[in-house]
Amino acid sequence: MTTTIIIAKHSEMVVDVNCVEQGRWSYKSQAFGASERPVYAKLRSIKAKSVNFSLKEKKSFAADQGKVWDDIEEKSVKFCTADPKFSFGPTRAADDMYGSFEERTRDYEKAFPAAKDQVGFIVLINGKVAGCDIFGNPGVLKRTFAKGLRSYILDAIEQSYDKKAKKPAGDPRRKASLFLSGIKKLKAAAYPATGKGVNLRLEGKTSAGFAALDGDQVVHMAAFA
Repeated sequence: MTTTIIIAKHSEMVVDVNCVEQGRWSYKSQAFGASERPVYAKLRSIKAKSVNFSLKEKKSFAADQGKVWDDIEEKSVKFCTADPKFSFGPTRAADDMYGSFEERTRDYEKAFPAAKDQVGFIVLINGKVAGCDIFGNPGVLKRTFAKGLRSYILDAIEQSYDKKAKKPAGDPRRKASLFLSGIKKLKAAAYPATGKGVNLRLEGKTSAGFAALDGDQVVHMAAFA
């Protein structure tokens, strides 16, 4: 999907989605299924910016399909160049990229378990803030934490191949605090959500994000640097 959607129980609706498997032109089955391998965070950021533009121009939650495919292709090329063991499937699915890094992904997940009553997390990769996911209560985070964290892991693995990267400097807690403070300064625009509530779009010069609101409660907010 192109944004977080709150759907009422026992209801049906049409939602905006993007294809992340450019080379697939046939069915595996007649039904859609949820993958445990989420869209990586950089692509989530691209989609957030694209939806912001689409809402302003066309009042639509659609994201630019070409940009989605282009970024998946770019990321796969980087992995192919950096790691001879990397394998990209024939249908060029974003999901396939995780398959080459299952062990490293599990190591990352073990290093960052969710804490009791945690409601969100901010991710820094190589000393730079990448983004955050914040939820309305611990129960929601508990159900989504693994996939949310995993979306940043693929970006972290990609950056680990950068031999020119400088050693991180500065206090990461201060960087996280400044990032959160910066979210408050982003330009906000409210739109009727596809499902329940309101979808609040966040936009700055380099940052973008959104918040799904149900009444006065923020169910999920995501922002990317």
